[in-house]
Formats: sequence, C-alpha cells, structure tokens
Amino acid sequence: MRFLENIFLSLWSQRSPFSLVGVILPSVLSSRQYLRYVKAALAALLVLLTYSGVSAAQTQYTIWPSTAVPGNLDVGPDSPVELGISFRSDVNGYITGIRFYKGSNNTGTHAGNLWNSTGTLLGSATFTNETASGWQQVNFSTPVAITANTIYRASYHSTIGHYSVSSNYFTSSGADNAPLHAIRNAASTPNGPYCYGASSCFPVNTYSSTNYWVDVAFTPSSTSTSGNSGSPYNYTLWPSTAVPSQIDAGADSAVELGLTFRANSSGYIIGVRFYKSSLNSGTHVGNLWSSSGGLLASATFTNETASGWQQVNFSKPVAITANANYVASYHEYRSFERKSFLFRDFRGG
Repeated sequence: MRFLENIFLSLWSQRSPFSLVGVILPSVLSSRQYLRYVKAALAALLVLLTYSGVSAAQTQYTIWPSTAVPGNLDVGPDSPVELGISFRSDVNGYITGIRFYKGSNNTGTHAGNLWNSTGTLLGSATFTNETASGWQQVNFSTPVAITANTIYRASYHSTIGHYSVSSNYFTSSGADNAPLHAIRNAASTPNGPYCYGASSCFPVNTYSSTNYWVDVAFTPSSTSTSGNSGSPYNYTLWPSTAVPSQIDAGADSAVELGLTFRANSSGYIIGVRFYKSSLNSGTHVGNLWSSSGGLLASATFTNETASGWQQVNFSKPVAITANANYVASYHEYRSFERKSFLFRDFRGG
C-alpha cells in the first residue's frame, strides 16, 4: 500500500485545493488476485471529484459590504415579523447563506430564509453565535442553486422588532454589486417585503420601499476568469485532457474502485468523474463516503459517452471539511467489465 502511495505522490501535480490522495485495496488478497487488484486500485486514481470552495472568503459575493450601515439602526419594538429583500444574479450559482444588519436591541432568535418568487421555501437556517450588533450571517447546511436573471427573495425573522431600516431606499432604484442586484420596488417586482407572524412566512407586503438590510452570501458556479477547471471556484484533480497510459486493463467481475482525498479548505463536492474505456459498459454509480464508511451521496451516471471522462452530479452538493479524509468511488455492475488505469510502466511482483 505504501508502495502504491509513493508511486502516486511522486507523480502528483498539486492542483489546489486538493491534496493527499491515496488508493484503496481490498483488505485480503490472494497472490493470484494481487496484480489484478493493484491494477484496479490504480484505475481508481482516475476517479475525479468536482469541488466547489464556496466557503472561502474570496468566493463570496454580497449585495452590501460589511462596512454598510443602515440609516435607522432601531425602529423600536414590534410584533414578530419577517423582513426581506428581492434580488437576482447575473450568473448561475449558489446561495450559501443569509445576512442581516442587527441593532443592539434586536435580540432573540433569528431565522434566515431563501424563497423563490412564488413563495416556495428553498433554504432555512437559524442564526447562532450572533454579535451584539452589526452584520450577522448564517450558512445553509447545503448551498441552494439559483438561476441567472431569476428573482428570488431572502428574509429573516425577528421576534421582537428593533430591526434596522432605510425608508424609500428602493423607490427609484435598486442596489447593484455585480453579479448581485437588489431590484427596484415596483408593482410587478416588489422590494422591501415583509409579513407578520409568530414564525417565518413568505414576505409579500411592502411599505415605503423600505430597505430592511437583508443580504445573501453568493458564490458563482463559474466565471469568465480562468481557474483550475475554467472557474476559480470549481476544482478537479485532473483536467479533461488527461488520458490513461493503458486504456483497458482487461475483463473483471463487478467491482467498486475508489480514491482517498482531502481538500485544503472546506467546501462542497458536487459530483464524481471517472475515465471510461470503450468496453467499460453497463451501469456505473458514483459514491462519496466518509473515512469511516458512511455513505454521504450517491448518483447513477446517465447519458455516458462511448469512452473518455464521464461525470455525474449529486442531487445536492455535499459539504466537506478542510483536511479531513474522504473516499470517492464508482461501481461497475456488469461482469467482464474492463477498467482503465494510469501507469504505463508499472510492474507487479
């Protein structure tokens, strides 16, 4: 196992934020099986993850900077109320959390929510570890994907009032901090929404085009600037131009092929990739596991090409923690399937 690890590390080209990658072999091997499973383990090195480092500071966009301060920090006591903002993004991406500006008297429990324009709740989280005043942020357990140029609504629930406002803020214009835009208040696109209720509700009423100083944390799914895989926020272990030295390792029984990896920063795994030979047919399933064997996500590959890199995305991105080991794998169900592996000059024995 150490020999295989050394082979890989000697050939490893660092592609931040990933590091420390290993391979997985069955715990018990016969001498006849050894070379076959070594080849299979090397094939597992071709499993490729797509990583979205949405928690890194440089990837977060907000409508207002943390230096922004409301015109009125405290409107006084009020009944429990939901306070919101309508916004859109120029590009596809993920809402990772909700922000709001807090006055010192705005105490009690606060919940942050994300809605679509028709009132469907897309994400919700309770604020914790708040400071006495200023900008507060809560992150969703899973980032919420949003579509470019589509209006969404972010809000937070306050139990006692004392919220911060700027009246008539959205009367004639919105607020722009590309790629995010808070829209102007209009009959067809209301902004400064609120609703009263003991718990969270979809805010639909408006009053004096008020800005309640609600914000979002947003990460684009891709941008025009170059990064590891065409985006500074999505990363893979190998580029799509990488090709195995030996495309086909020969026939084998159904098998799961895996890769151990870690990331240098916390983020999200959105999918699994593997390199496919033309004879590697049948159904393939991509999986993500904790280091202790807990299955974190699974997805079946669809619309595969005849050969080359294949990718499947999970239904929801999976949060991973910096410097923690995880295992990615894919399973081949058919007998007599053929695997691709990486090293042309490997010799067993």
